[in-house]
Amino acid sequence: VAVMFFLCIIYFLAEKAAGILEVGQSLFSFMPILNIPLWLILAHYGCVIEDIGPNNYDELPRPFRHLASQEDLLKPFFTVASALVLCYLPAIVIAIQEPRIGQNTRSIMLIMELIGSFFLPAVLLTTVTGITYANLRPDRLLSVIRICGGDYLLSVGILFLTLIPTALYLAPGSLLSPDLRDTIQATIARPQIMLPLTALSVYLAHFFCWHLGLLYRAHQEEFPWLLQRHISKRRDPVMAPPRRPRRKPAG
Repeated sequence: VAVMFFLCIIYFLAEKAAGILEVGQSLFSFMPILNIPLWLILAHYGCVIEDIGPNNYDELPRPFRHLASQEDLLKPFFTVASALVLCYLPAIVIAIQEPRIGQNTRSIMLIMELIGSFFLPAVLLTTVTGITYANLRPDRLLSVIRICGGDYLLSVGILFLTLIPTALYLAPGSLLSPDLRDTIQATIARPQIMLPLTALSVYLAHFFCWHLGLLYRAHQEEFPWLLQRHISKRRDPVMAPPRRPRRKPAG
């Protein structure tokens, strides 16, 4: 509860930073990328997957763990951000190319987002715990989905529940009409609605990462991943066959 309380505070900081950076976007187009509280949120969720999965812990890590620049901030942020980019890059490209595509942009973009959301748990699990990006090969990702089976569908369902409150804040104009978007934003701006939605988003996001960590524990030995184990080529003195004694030369 304490971890999620502090994450709610960082969510509010990320929202305020997004508003400030949006003002500066008219001068520099890259300004929204500099939302550092959002970076910290993504890094924390990467730490949750690592601690529940490979580290085999049963408790949520404190925000930013030990504050190590590489292990607790940059590396988990990069793994989570790369998974999001890989899954939602087609939708981003379609949104950028909206003038050329025409009226079907919203439908195509929504389909690409749904497909990306379906593959996100497998991609996120691989980028965070898979050691090498060679494990992102499509056949290996499909094997991860097949091995997890029904539990993977459960993780996809949790992800959709997580994205619903967040999408209310982030819904772009290309998906909603201006009148509907303004109505939704005016409604969720009320504290009695915004606070419960933020708490629900934080709880479901932690539950999603926790569930991915449990999937790693249950099926890691079955995943067709590279660099997961080392098979020694040295001869085992117990299992190796006895050597024949050398014959002494005659004379």
